[in-house]
Amino acid sequence: MEHTYPWPATFTADSFVELLMTQSDHRLLREDKRSELLDAVRELITRHGGEVVIPHATLLVVAHLRQDQASAPAQPSNNGINSNSLTSA
Repeated sequence: MEHTYPWPATFTADSFVELLMTQSDHRLLREDKRSELLDAVRELITRHGGEVVIPHATLLVVAHLRQDQASAPAQPSNNGINSNSLTSA
């Protein structure tokens, strides 16, 4: 069973600029270019109502254990590593 829950994230001009600063492509810009860009983004948002709304969706997936697997003991995961092939240095 799965269900999608849509929800909006609303940002002010300042909080949206803060969000942009969490992304490496913005952080890697030269300081002068980054300031110019972020100032322009802040001004654009302010001129158009002061907020930007970003739609999001959360997907809920529910799985049920099959009856024939319910009594089987859980097997530890080895993340695809064959322990017989490991050597110590």
